[in-house]
Amino acid sequence: MTEILKSDTFNYKSTYLHILYVNTYRQEESIYINEKIRLNNAGREK
Repeated sequence: MTEILKSDTFNYKSTYLHILYVNTYRQEESIYINEKIRLNNAGREK
């Protein structure tokens, strides 16, 4: 019984960490893309 609980907790934790990682990565990515767009627009305005 404890073994099952242990592995469930492990799966839950790794899934949670995976979601956290993916969300962080996507945020970083969109910040990077927004920055590129901003720089492109600034370049055009000059």
